[in-house]
Amino acid sequence: MKKRIGNIERILIRECVKDMPSFAKIQRLFDMGADPNCVNDFGESVLSIVMEGYCSLYGANLRSGFFAPMLTEIFIENGLDVRRFGLKIISEMQNSCYDKHMRRAIKIILRQRQECLKADIKTIKNLGHFLAERFTDRIKGNA
Repeated sequence: MKKRIGNIERILIRECVKDMPSFAKIQRLFDMGADPNCVNDFGESVLSIVMEGYCSLYGANLRSGFFAPMLTEIFIENGLDVRRFGLKIISEMQNSCYDKHMRRAIKIILRQRQECLKADIKTIKNLGHFLAERFTDRIKGNA
């Protein structure tokens, strides 16, 4: 079962959407137990909620996505599951101000997902080798 967003995650979201977020405070919130993989009632992760309307909440006060790459990195460093939430976060980023900063944040998530995929492929390859060795050992043992 997925953990639901609690008070500490709500404080984290409020800090992340500020015009000048404090990355020291964000890290302290993670250190205190804020979970980047918590979800709301719709299954959206904390970073998805942060990026929803990040550059302009409903057309008011348009701003740059300058902090988006740094926010993305700190969430990944603190355990964001890019396999599960990466594509939804990217969708929110694309619907926000699609500036150079937001594109850089998207690249960070895509690069992290690529690393996960490489690790998965390596694991499957190693498992294939292991199973092949076990299978050939059994055949040799039965012969």
